[in-house]
Amino acid sequence: MNEGRGIVNNKRLKRSVDNRLIGGVCGGIAEHYNLPPILVRLLFLLIPAPLLFVVYM
Repeated sequence: MNEGRGIVNNKRLKRSVDNRLIGGVCGGIAEHYNLPPILVRLLFLLIPAPLLFVVYM
């Protein structure tokens, strides 16, 4: 039925049980994309900061 449509990824995005700091959301994203959790946490901190500055101006 899904022939010719490529690979179907059945892996769901969910909160991490092992890499929890507050709620496990960044850890879950890191596990889903095979990234270090600290990198995802830093991206969550650094990316919104310039956007908030632009909105403030």
